[in-house]
Formats: sequence, structure tokens, C-alpha cells
Amino acid sequence: MIINSYRFVSAITPFPADYGTGALIAFGLKYLSSSYSGDVVRVRRSSDSTEQDFNPTEVTNGTLTTFVGAGDGFVTKWYNQGTGGSTYDATQTTSSQQPKIVDSGSLILRNGNASIKYNGSGQKLLVGTIFNIKFTHYLKNSLFVVQQPSQSTNPDAIYWMTGTDSSISGRRSYYVRYDDRSANGYNNDMVHVIGNNGVVLINGVTPKLQNIWSPNSLSVARVYSDPANSVASLRSKMTVNNATFLTQNTYTNSPSSNNAAGPLSIGAADETQTTNTWIDCISAYILYDEDVYLDDADIYSDLSTIYI
Repeated sequence: MIINSYRFVSAITPFPADYGTGALIAFGLKYLSSSYSGDVVRVRRSSDSTEQDFNPTEVTNGTLTTFVGAGDGFVTKWYNQGTGGSTYDATQTTSSQQPKIVDSGSLILRNGNASIKYNGSGQKLLVGTIFNIKFTHYLKNSLFVVQQPSQSTNPDAIYWMTGTDSSISGRRSYYVRYDDRSANGYNNDMVHVIGNNGVVLINGVTPKLQNIWSPNSLSVARVYSDPANSVASLRSKMTVNNATFLTQNTYTNSPSSNNAAGPLSIGAADETQTTNTWIDCISAYILYDEDVYLDDADIYSDLSTIYI
């Protein structure tokens, strides 16, 4: 088993979560922020459901797999390394919805890096209850996710990567998904939507970023949201790896002020979703509550160096 030696990213300055005023949330199994040095993940072992915290060294040096033994290890908490602190830790208390980090005694790896694996049937980690207001109302945000959608080269399916909600009444929606449903006209597409009770305000469905995601391949997805921008085409920018950003937008209304709180879900569109959730791995998840688009090339380069 080959494990990538970038346990710390101190050779890369700034760290991926250190741009602007610092990412509000940053999840990884490596250190992503220069100001964070604590544990990065809590794991439940399948043999007796005992839980334990681990730092990046312990994730990769055998401490984690020794703790888990021959069974499976599931993530119950992904510690926030960002400026928001523990208020924004990602947690999951329902055993069946906990993603996996150790499979039958072996650490799950992508490109030699420890990663968290989702099975597509409702596994998700949830962050706070104010994200639906903070990140889908009028404020700018910048999202970076190191992930791999599916281990099938042609899944012909739809997988939600992250979101606050797309269906619950009273909530505004924020989500990013992978879509390969050929019958619906999709082919490895990236979709980003912000809506309000089913009314799309920022629409990545038409147009969508077509044939951009490569299943069975690790990549860096980036999404910039600016819901209150007076220029409709600048309200949403998205890409994967080195592809050209999609900035087009056909809906010109400004966001509604009506909103209800809800958690941010990593691996699903919302906390209730049980089907078409993310399948395969997420290695890092960084969200800024500001626009760091001018630093996009540097952040992408940092994450690519560490993970890709």
C-alpha cells in the first residue's frame, strides 16, 4: 500500500484554506490550514462501535487501521480546520449514513491519499444549521472539493455531491451534482443550482457544464456563488480541473429574502436524501464565505499538488 507523503502541506504556502481571510470550513485527512493542528477525523469501528479521534499522522501510520482491526471504520465526525471552528464540524450519528474510511481492515486510498468513501445510498455528513441562510441568501461563497464520482466509467446515473436542500418547503436550495443520465440528455455533466421553493434563481441545469467530470478519476471541482450580483451571468461560476469556467445563466431574478435554516450536507443534496447520493470518494472539502476567484489558480494548484 503506497501512501502519499504529503501528511502536512507546509511545503505549499499558503495552505489551501489560508487564502483571503481564511476558509470558514475545511475538511480533509491532511492539514489544510496553517492555523490548525488538531485531530482531523473521528472513526467508529464496526466490531463494537467504539469511536476514536485521529490526526493526519495516525490516519496513515497504521494507528487507525490497528484501532479498526479486520472490520470497517466509519466516519462519525470530520473536524473543521477552518476559521469557523468546531461549530462547523461535519457529523453523522446514524450508523447507516456514516461514510467509510477503512474497508475490511484496509485504509481507503485515492491516488495514495486517505479518502472518505460514500456508497450512493444515503451516506452523508452534516454541518451546522445556519448554512442554508449564510450560503444561499445574498452572500458570496467559494467551494473546492477533491472528489471522485463513481468507479464506473459510464454510470448513467445522478449523484448529489453537496447541498443544503432542494425540496423542503421554506428552504432555499444550494447544491452541486454529477449527472450522467443519458435519457435526460446528460453526459458526465456538472450542475450547480440555487433556488427558492423550487424556483431556480441560479441555474446550472440549462445550460450545464457538459462532459466535464471523469468518473473513476480524482479531480478538483470548484464552484463560485454570488447570488446578489446584478449581472446574472456572474452569479455562478463552476469547473472541474483545468476546464473553462461556465458562467452563463439564463435566469435574471435576484434571490428571495425568504429562507429557513437547514444543515449543509456533504455527500447528498440534503439531510433527508437516501437515494442518488454521492458514490465513491471525497478527499477534501473547503468552503470560503467570500469570493476567492482571483486566487483560483493557486488554490487549484495547491490541491492538485497534494491530492492529484
